[in-house]
Amino acid sequence: MAKAAIIKPRSVIITTRYFWQKWRPLLGNSLAVLIIEARRKCYRNLETGEVRDWFYSTIDELAQSVGFSAKKIAQLLRRPSAEKFIRYKPTYIYSPELGKKVRGKCLFRVSLDDPLVPDDEVSLISQEIHKDASFQNHSKAPFVPEVSTFEKPPTGQFDRNNYSTFQEINIDINNTTVTYSQKGGIIKIEQESLARRRQKYSSPREYDRIYQDILNDIGNDSILIKTILKTCFIAKVENHGGALLITIDTPNSYYTQVLEFRIRDKLLTLLEQRTGQKVALKVIDSSRS
Repeated sequence: MAKAAIIKPRSVIITTRYFWQKWRPLLGNSLAVLIIEARRKCYRNLETGEVRDWFYSTIDELAQSVGFSAKKIAQLLRRPSAEKFIRYKPTYIYSPELGKKVRGKCLFRVSLDDPLVPDDEVSLISQEIHKDASFQNHSKAPFVPEVSTFEKPPTGQFDRNNYSTFQEINIDINNTTVTYSQKGGIIKIEQESLARRRQKYSSPREYDRIYQDILNDIGNDSILIKTILKTCFIAKVENHGGALLITIDTPNSYYTQVLEFRIRDKLLTLLEQRTGQKVALKVIDSSRS
């Protein structure tokens, strides 16, 4: 009994099998543990439907609760993949002693439901495209993304005037119109947005040819991956100590996630084979710039 009082065997941390088996390998163990801890600080009552998907904490307090350094917590939270699960912003409180506002604890907003991993999102898009094609002969209606909006936090130390509602968008294809062709199941992409985005950069023409070769190679594996890559391009090429830093521009956050999680390693390998140099890859979301 004394041992059980210390261990507390009925006090457990629960996560979904989907998160543990599919998201943890993509996120890495450190970020996965941080997300599980952040969810533990929130509350959901399945019987009453009551949900509290937020909490206040300093970075130091959060680091202490998972056994990481504050620096590592800050690095993990800056990862693009972390935004699918955790978002935060500092709050400010008035200090009578100093006569001004000072920084208080951060407000953390946590998604308590698991988003789909990129492979499953690609599968879902494929199903939606085929469903639309069978429902209408040649439908041009855009696929409506699933949007879940966090509600506002309670009043208190947080300055509501500076608050903007957080949104978690699982699929975002607003910047690219996808239509389905009846002949051979070919997916076509309207390229106007691509041309506008290209105007911001001036990458060497030789890399356009390299990217086209890579597009053809990867496209043999998946028509949907090829569709996504058609909306991306090599924006910048920089030399860094004998290695190339290649920046790829994507039209939205969903495509960024696909490149980061599903085909980043293959892209790196093909770029190094064709350039004959060590390559570092940077993926940027054009919709956020």
